[in-house]
Amino acid sequence: MKEVSLDKQYYKEHIQNILYDNYVKLALVNIDTGEYVSVISVDKNADNYKSTSDVSSYFKDNKGLDCCHPDEVREFAYMCDMKHVKALIEAGARSIVRNFRFRLRLGEDYEWVSMDIEAEKEPREDGQWVVFGMRAVEP
Repeated sequence: MKEVSLDKQYYKEHIQNILYDNYVKLALVNIDTGEYVSVISVDKNADNYKSTSDVSSYFKDNKGLDCCHPDEVREFAYMCDMKHVKALIEAGARSIVRNFRFRLRLGEDYEWVSMDIEAEKEPREDGQWVVFGMRAVEP
């Protein structure tokens, strides 16, 4: 097998393309510090947060209706509740949510997506990070 050396920029672009091909939203959340980092967001409805407390208050005030279908907002808000997520992680869970399907608002329309929430295996020095991923699915 011949070894091929590719520059870092190629890998970065290739990985970015794979992520954009597979996700409509990808975010990292530090449940200890509240830091929220949006990696990918094709909708502009719900990614202007500086911390998870902003996210929690967003759903607590029922503004989640802006980003998901009213029929799923209660369950969606529960799935994204940082107290709930943190309790599951402290109990040893790493796969917090698997394949939760709901309608995400994209512009004027709704699109079916599947959401996964995964905790990193080991906390970092700055706290426990969780990955939120949403990908388009068929209804």
